[in-house]
Amino acid sequence: MSFSFRKPSKAKSLRKKIEVDDDDVEPQVDTVVKRPNKSIAKEAKSDSKRQSKSGGTGGAALSFGGDDEQGSESLVPIKTTSNPRMVKANINHDLFSNRTSTPTQTSDYSAESLQALKAGQLHKPPAPNADQLSVNDAFSAEFKDIPDATAIHAARKLREERRAAGIIGEKDTGFISLADEKSEKMKEHESRLVTEDQELEGEEAFDDHVGDQINFGGDAVKKEEQRRKAEFEQNLLVAQEEDVDDEAEEELRQWEDEQIRKGRAKKSDADRNSEKAEKPRPKVYSIPTAVSLPNLSEASRRINNLVATKENNHDANLAMLAHTKADFDRSITASAALEVDRKMSSERYTYFQELLQYIRELADFLNAKFAELEKLEEEYQETLDTGLEVVQSRRFALMDYDFSQMVGMEGLVSDSPENQRARQQARRNRRAARLQARTGPMDEYEGLSTDDELDAESEAKYQERKVETRLKRSRLLEDATEDFKSVILVKQRFETWKVKYPKDYDNGFGGWSMPGVFAIFVRQELVDWEPLQSTSTSFDTMHWHKQLSDYGIRDASDVDEDDPDTRLLMKIMEKTCIPRLKARIASYDVWSGRQTKALVRILGGLMDYSDGGSGPFKNLVSAIETRIGDVVAGLSQRYAFHVAAPSIPVSEMGRAAADRWFWTVFKLLQNIVNFKRWVRREALQQWAIDSILNGCLVKGLRVTRDYEGDLVKYEKIMKAIPTEWIGDVYSVPDFLRSLENECREFARRNGDVAGRNREFAERLARVFVEMKNFQEASLLGKMHR
Repeated sequence: MSFSFRKPSKAKSLRKKIEVDDDDVEPQVDTVVKRPNKSIAKEAKSDSKRQSKSGGTGGAALSFGGDDEQGSESLVPIKTTSNPRMVKANINHDLFSNRTSTPTQTSDYSAESLQALKAGQLHKPPAPNADQLSVNDAFSAEFKDIPDATAIHAARKLREERRAAGIIGEKDTGFISLADEKSEKMKEHESRLVTEDQELEGEEAFDDHVGDQINFGGDAVKKEEQRRKAEFEQNLLVAQEEDVDDEAEEELRQWEDEQIRKGRAKKSDADRNSEKAEKPRPKVYSIPTAVSLPNLSEASRRINNLVATKENNHDANLAMLAHTKADFDRSITASAALEVDRKMSSERYTYFQELLQYIRELADFLNAKFAELEKLEEEYQETLDTGLEVVQSRRFALMDYDFSQMVGMEGLVSDSPENQRARQQARRNRRAARLQARTGPMDEYEGLSTDDELDAESEAKYQERKVETRLKRSRLLEDATEDFKSVILVKQRFETWKVKYPKDYDNGFGGWSMPGVFAIFVRQELVDWEPLQSTSTSFDTMHWHKQLSDYGIRDASDVDEDDPDTRLLMKIMEKTCIPRLKARIASYDVWSGRQTKALVRILGGLMDYSDGGSGPFKNLVSAIETRIGDVVAGLSQRYAFHVAAPSIPVSEMGRAAADRWFWTVFKLLQNIVNFKRWVRREALQQWAIDSILNGCLVKGLRVTRDYEGDLVKYEKIMKAIPTEWIGDVYSVPDFLRSLENECREFARRNGDVAGRNREFAERLARVFVEMKNFQEASLLGKMHR
């Protein structure tokens, strides 16, 4: 006997109570009908044999899904309709085609009949209620297989007898009802369905045993032991074969890995198959029949160990495979990298050979062209120096004439009166031309305006030499190869070097060498550069500056401060531009206000490329100091007031000459003070205060007696002296004592004017305040309270 468990339907957890009301309508349930694969007679014979062995108490096999494993019969589910209260009229029509309605005789439940019924039920379980008995239950209790027509008629007859007996028995006094005693009224309110809320929570009953089968009886036990023994032997053989194959495959895999590491070739499939064929098959040992079967826990433990071992081996194999694959990938990558390195090395060697040849040719080119370039620079510098000599000689001739008129000594000028008058007339003409050409306001005092223009003849010669020099400059690189004719081509060649091989570029000091490479192109453009005569002194407008401003810089937002190429313009300024400007200082006209302003602008622009502490910039400032010192020393020696004192009073012509001479010297004072940002204060005070102010201007103030003109001179002198030189003191500085004494003498001489003229008194008082003489200023202020 065996019991099997079927997992209930998961669609809905409903339980049904089935009642049979009449003959034709049966409760609709999922019945499993066994389809016989043998004849009915043979089944009956086997049933009788089993009953005889078991002593008449043979059990029928109840199967709910587990009989498929026996292979002796198959289960065919019969589909039902969706209405649980109705069934099809032709259900099991093939099996019950001979069903007929056989009326049964009614019998009473007398004492004899009841005794007979009890005697017939001694060895059988009590019959279930007819109302609750299904066809499947009835057949499964009596038969193992599908009943034949005789059995069906017998079952129908028995059902009719029991139904009739129940009806009659209710009327008889000896009737014992087998049905429950619930009244029909109580059953009306009782539902046949069990909802999900009424069902117990948790897993379904026997859910873990769905598909299992429990056999009972001695034969079933023996068959189960034989089946387990045969299955165990079969599994053991399979396991031994798998272990041998796994060991062989593991050895082969280890050998292949070792050969791969050594670099040997992998064996072919034919070689491996031949090795497998030569290996002896494992010897199979039979299990003695007396060996006891292990229990379920021991078998489960062994199986788990075996599975764990297989899993570990599998993981190890996977890890080895992954490691081998990684090694293979690394080998492929290394091989590709080596091939790339080989190509790059070949290209690198070829490139540097070409670059080396290019640099050698460039060096020869620079050595040859620098000599020609320096010669052009010297020729143009001589042209500038010639123009300066012309202007200076003319200026000193005019100043000498004015000085002689101021001091009343005609013998100071050796030139003839006709030439002197001609020079004076030429000066007036130049001043008139400047007034006409000037768009902005111009100083109304003659002598303050810049008088550095050349005469017509000198200007023509000067322009002719300039044109000749520029022509030679343009032809300087005509005979050079195409690679050296333009700064753009040279720039691209070295930028390519930096981009392709940046490390070699840095190790070869490429960034530090670029100022020397580009110097030839910068100096070529600066050959005819006139920074002191030009109104525009910005380097940004030059061609070389536009081309080299972005050299070696890919991204302007990401600039490496340690990269020498970022300071290329600074190095060019220090090594090329500042030395060329220093050479131009020799032709600098310190008396010219226009050239002074241009030089001051250039110095301010150089501060954007170089700090004031660099060596080239210091050398430039030193050259400016030397040039100013030479001009001031020449002025002091040329006009010595201790030798020729001014005559008082002088003539009207002498006062006009004194005014021109005074304003010319005063302009030199202004030009010198403009360099206070770069030149040492001690040197500037010595030139501006000691030599020019106290040595020349103060003595020139004693000549004239024009109170209005003299007051303007005092005001401009105090305005020209930097306030930081005077400082926040409450007394007159020592270097202004001479000027302060002369100003007090001027105030005394013009006291009546100050008394009459309130504006004159206030202007003179401000001059005393700027000199820090607050007492004189207070006296002038009290005059007009």
